Amino acid sequence: MRISGMEYEYSKMGEEQSSHISVCDFMLLPDGKTCGDMDTVDSAAKSYRTRYFGAAQVQLECDVSIPASERDEIFKMVLQAAKPILKSIGTGVSS
Repeated sequence: MRISGMEYEYSKMGEEQSSHISVCDFMLLPDGKTCGDMDTVDSAAKSYRTRYFGAAQVQLECDVSIPASERDEIFKMVLQAAKPILKSIGTGVSS
């Protein structure tokens, strides 16, 4: 499965500690396509064929202290485990 998405980082400040988080994020559309922005989701919502199916959002958060290569491997493992449900969601409509 080829994923088009985005990765971003943010910081959380707590009273006693702060953390820096990396997020891998994508949306899965009912036709099986993926995207990383709401413009594409909005376009899909305008189509009478896909608007009623919505979209699924997938986010994986990791502390940035985990090396990027390890975060990539974790993301791949999660996607592999979720493959059946992602495939089911992505076959909401035929292309």
